[in-house]
Amino acid sequence: VNCGTYGALFSEFPATFSGIIAPNFLSGGFPPERGGQENPQRRRLARCILLLLGVEHEDNEAVVSRLCDRVLTYRIFPDEHSHMNRSLLDVDGDLLVVPQFTLAADTQKGRRPSFSPAATPNIAEKLYETFVRTARNSVQCVESGKFGADMKVQLVNDGPVTFLLEVAP
Repeated sequence: VNCGTYGALFSEFPATFSGIIAPNFLSGGFPPERGGQENPQRRRLARCILLLLGVEHEDNEAVVSRLCDRVLTYRIFPDEHSHMNRSLLDVDGDLLVVPQFTLAADTQKGRRPSFSPAATPNIAEKLYETFVRTARNSVQCVESGKFGADMKVQLVNDGPVTFLLEVAP
């Protein structure tokens, strides 16, 4: 599936099964040396979401389902009055999902993040793949990053508009 040129935003937030979403990002992507494809004509992506997805040890498939539903129906795209009133499904948009285990970091104490809240890699990968598969049931174009890979990701964010979504276990 090739939906266009996508990118990612890197941030660090403590969260339960969570996603950081950046709607309306303009361009970016995975460079060719990191498995991406050169795209000399980067198109403006006005209807898309970049989702950085973090998984914690208490998360399960029910939580995945709730978060996926929330991401796809979260009203963050403008309507005819420029109000955030339309969802990704409403605008028939695209989705890029990037695994981001650092979202599960505990940053409340000290000078170094603790990753003890993060799910084990086996569980996190399974839940990440479940999220991607679930999203593909509703969204025509879903691209995903490679779980566990050292990805170099670029983003030109329109706004910027970024949200932290959390779903409790």
